[in-house]
Amino acid sequence: YIDRCFDLTRQAARFIVDQLGFFVPCRPQSNILCFRIVATDAQQIAFRDALFASAQYYISSIEMAERLYLRIVIISPSTNMDTIRHLVEQIREICNSFTL
Repeated sequence: YIDRCFDLTRQAARFIVDQLGFFVPCRPQSNILCFRIVATDAQQIAFRDALFASAQYYISSIEMAERLYLRIVIISPSTNMDTIRHLVEQIREICNSFTL
C-alpha cells in the first residue's frame, strides 16, 4: 500500500511537470508532492482556497525558498492518475476564472 502511494506520487509529479504553467521544485521522496502554478504567491493561496471551497479536493500549501507551493498528500486508496488529471483540470479552470 505504501509503495503504491509513493509510486503514484512520482507518477503524478511526472504528469504535472509536463503541464504548461506548472512547476515541481523537486522529485517527491514519499507520498507528498509540492508544485506551483505560474502565478504569484497570493494567487497560489486563492487557487488553493477556491479548490477547497469546491469540496472536491483538499490541498495545502507550504513555503520553500521564500516561495509558496501547493501540496498534495496521496494517501487514499481510491486516488489514481484519473484523480490527478481531474485535479489539474480543476486547477486550470480555477486559474482561468481568476484571469477573466
